[in-house]
Amino acid sequence: MKNYSNKVRFMPWLIIKRFLNYITVKNAIKNANKLHKLTLKQYYVLKIHGKVKVYDRQKIKLLVARGILSPKMNNALTLRANCIYYTRY
Repeated sequence: MKNYSNKVRFMPWLIIKRFLNYITVKNAIKNANKLHKLTLKQYYVLKIHGKVKVYDRQKIKLLVARGILSPKMNNALTLRANCIYYTRY
């Protein structure tokens, strides 16, 4: 029988997975800021299908039209509430 004690077990794979996710998000934010400086557009960092990517408003509207994102994401307030990071104007 298994021992179901309240001890927290050390899981190195979980630490590595969280660290890689942190690096991915950090690099996406840097990329969004760099693109914002170049084009002066507003960029959003979203996680779609398990991948963190940088999108501009035009690409988000295309994803909504294709049915990948919810139609609620056309609203700016809903989009900002659900994104990881967004650049300011």
